[in-house]
Amino acid sequence: MHYSQVPARAIYAVLVALTCGAYLNTLFASFAFDDNFAVITNGDVTDDNKPLSVLFKNDFWGTRIWNDQSHKSYRPLTVLAFRFQRKFGARVFDRLGWRREDVGQWRGVNPIPFHASNILLHALVTCLVFKLAVRMCATRDCAEPGHSGSAWSNGVPNPAARHAGSPERDTGRPHAASAAGGGSLRLRRPGTGGSAAAQRDVGQNLPADPAKATDQSVEARRAEAALAAALFALHPVHTEAVAGVVGQAELLSAALSLAALLLYARAAQPRERTVLAHWLLVGTSLLLVWAAALTKEIGITTVGAMALYDALLLPWPPLQPRMPGRATPVSSRRLQGRPHVQSPELRRWAAALWALARSRKVARLAAGAGAVGCYVALRSLLAVDQLVRTFRKVENPIPFVGPTAARLTTGYLHARYMGLLLAPVQLSADWSFACIPPLEALADPRNLATAALYAWLLWVLLSARPWQVVMQRARWRLVVAAGLVVAPFFPAANVLFPVGTFIGERLLYAPSIGFCLLAADALARLAGPHLPRLMLLWAPGDAGSAVEEPEGQRLPMRARAAAALTAALLAAYAARTFARNLDWETEEALFRSAEKVCPDSAKVRLNMGILERRYGRWAESLRHFERARMIEPGFCEPVYWHGLTLVNHGTQAEVLRGVQELQEALDCKWVAREAAEALQAVYQALHSEGPQGGAYLRAWADVLLRPGVMKIEAGCLALEQAAIGMPGDPVPDDLQGLLQPCLEHLPQPPAPLHAQPDTVAQAVSACLHARMALLRSLKRHAPDSTQAKEAVYEYIGRMGGRCMWQQTPSADDTVYAADRGLMAPAVGSNHEAATPHMQLLHRFQRADALDGWLQRAWADALAAAGRIEEAAKHFEAAGAMLSELLRTDIGFAPVLGVTADGSAGLVGAPRVAAAALEACELSLKAGAEDGCRVRYAACSTHAALAQLLAAAAPGSAQATATMRAGRACLRALEAVPECGRHVAAAAAAAAMA
Repeated sequence: MHYSQVPARAIYAVLVALTCGAYLNTLFASFAFDDNFAVITNGDVTDDNKPLSVLFKNDFWGTRIWNDQSHKSYRPLTVLAFRFQRKFGARVFDRLGWRREDVGQWRGVNPIPFHASNILLHALVTCLVFKLAVRMCATRDCAEPGHSGSAWSNGVPNPAARHAGSPERDTGRPHAASAAGGGSLRLRRPGTGGSAAAQRDVGQNLPADPAKATDQSVEARRAEAALAAALFALHPVHTEAVAGVVGQAELLSAALSLAALLLYARAAQPRERTVLAHWLLVGTSLLLVWAAALTKEIGITTVGAMALYDALLLPWPPLQPRMPGRATPVSSRRLQGRPHVQSPELRRWAAALWALARSRKVARLAAGAGAVGCYVALRSLLAVDQLVRTFRKVENPIPFVGPTAARLTTGYLHARYMGLLLAPVQLSADWSFACIPPLEALADPRNLATAALYAWLLWVLLSARPWQVVMQRARWRLVVAAGLVVAPFFPAANVLFPVGTFIGERLLYAPSIGFCLLAADALARLAGPHLPRLMLLWAPGDAGSAVEEPEGQRLPMRARAAAALTAALLAAYAARTFARNLDWETEEALFRSAEKVCPDSAKVRLNMGILERRYGRWAESLRHFERARMIEPGFCEPVYWHGLTLVNHGTQAEVLRGVQELQEALDCKWVAREAAEALQAVYQALHSEGPQGGAYLRAWADVLLRPGVMKIEAGCLALEQAAIGMPGDPVPDDLQGLLQPCLEHLPQPPAPLHAQPDTVAQAVSACLHARMALLRSLKRHAPDSTQAKEAVYEYIGRMGGRCMWQQTPSADDTVYAADRGLMAPAVGSNHEAATPHMQLLHRFQRADALDGWLQRAWADALAAAGRIEEAAKHFEAAGAMLSELLRTDIGFAPVLGVTADGSAGLVGAPRVAAAALEACELSLKAGAEDGCRVRYAACSTHAALAQLLAAAAPGSAQATATMRAGRACLRALEAVPECGRHVAAAAAAAAMA
């Protein structure tokens, strides 16, 4: 059985099995590292209410792409794929029963669909690598006729062809490839002429049986391509891209890029195609390039590989000037009257150049350049700034060192990347500073690795000699190295601009395609014509290859060495990949493996400290945080985590030191919010344990009002809380001085205070001054005195509706009472209750618990705070108290209360009754515990008011209307079956009225 006779589907099946087998142990892995930011906390992935159009406005992490803090990674198709897998993939695996029990820690997102997709995508890319390798090997081993002997060889005029006659005569037809496809093509040198002797020499090297040569070359190419695909499938450097969910961007981009390159190569083949068929292939390939770029930015570099393939491996149109007398009439007429092209020689050359410019090859290259230009223009339009501006030294130290050190470090960085391809032994999820210290001088021995890499690249370039007629294999090697290794790596090479990652193993996924092709080429040359036999392991005895060998003849030493090397390499790759996958199973395993490879990485130390905190190993976590800060003093996140750990588990002195470190972390924009939240919890806890005259609240206010934070309203609220204190606490003597740190940041309030403010800051100022006035009254008078009540009624009526809410938006915009229609917050405010408002009301309400007006205001405050059940009870109590006021105290004399316009003053029975009925209605809306009792209280209020009005003016219209309202209330009460026991009592009250 020949290797060429093996069905393609069998090869694909083996490659898929190989790939899935190597990565099967990642299927039930968890989310790890950057997966949390790309999937779990990314609203573009988890929030189905977000329109899909938002995905094309945000970066990969869910931030607006034009935002200064954006990472500038524009991958909307990858985010769309994540969203699809979360929504639909989870359903499939849930039905299969494949669901991790701990999905709660990932906000209910099941990681299995993401890992399954990665495995399948890697298998797809592996199959595409095989297909690409077959085509690349065919292009290398079968140079197109006319490639070497044409009058224009890769853009350089060929004088020998120009003077030797027709292009057909000077077309150096290649010899057939060697049986293994491993030998270089022997193309005739320019200037050798087309003599019969030369033709006889060429013929002597052709195989006697062309069909047999074809079988041998096909099976050699397929064997080499299968080897390249197997190396790619098992290469350990791919573990980050396949085992990590974030790496799916690399997989999608590689799959689309390979499909685009294959279509372009098919379109570029010098065979007769219709114009429509040709441009359909080219257009589809460029659309796929765009799709690849929208999954990962490096996809656009596929155009570079296309251009190199087209320009260096495929023949250019013959650029041989037509001989005198052979110019076409059309070309002659076009060139008439042009003085600079009057000579026949120049006219012939101009016509040839014009024909070249109109060729399909030049048009294809121009279309590729246009696709790149359009993509760059789109990126510039959306992102405004193409470059990442938010990275730090801890992530990429190159921009933060001197020019010499930057160049040396960049070169060594490239060598380390190549080292990961050659020997993927030490792998780490994080290579941040100072895992690899920067190179400061030429004497650093690490520069030898840089020199070796660049020497190899220079050899590849010079041996290809693209300016001359060359052997096809050297040119092929240049295309693979430049187009499939260097080009996809170049955006992350820190050459044109610094990037946000020093070393990222997943960045080698696409470049490793070219590396595996070069490695397979080297192994194929070592094995010689025996490679198909070595690769066809399942074939029996003498049927293993198309190469006929004497029975019992052993493989030569060179072939056996190639077999041993290939087997060892594949086995080592498979074992390392399988073992490395286990590191990606959990974050703990991942970070512990990173610590072994990069113990001097500040970010690795930080992550290890966070990991130790999870398990309560406080001393170990503190040690890691201190080590991270020692490695890079400018790295501010460890300060926050170190301070938080001291607060969580430290002595009293350590807690105070931790508070200081948390305050220092407020200047670190990456953890400022978390530090503020931690300080708030700390100060509130300390205040609850021992208020100490509001000292902790004042300290918290100092934090909020510092220049780097400037949370003005929150700071003012904290100072107000300190001033108000607990019920029974004296009001501070220097109230103005206590609140001055807040007042100096606020504008003057409107005059009068209850007027509509122009700005949010003015609204905050108005509420603060209103409460200050109430505090001054409370300092002079007892809370149950007439003067104090008049002041609090004025505050409730004029400012309560606005000042019960905080004015500035909060991070959590949760709607509390407004959802139930109890009240609406003031315009421009959020739905979070203002604590000082509640504190003040609580002091007054505690002093006189039977005051219906205060009960109503306290119920409003509870509803604003989201305490709806409590609010319902206090609304009911307020209604009952105000209704009782009608029957006992008021009579015909007005009492002190809140007037209809909101001011404090004397009110009569109708106003008291209206307030009581409103309180009952709000109690029902809030879900009163006993609705029948509340409705009965409302009916009783109508009856009491009707009785008073009838006594004052019998038969008056107001009294009659009130009686009708009472009867309507009674009918509504009768309509509720469970309210039977209240109906009789209400009827008796109505009859008495």
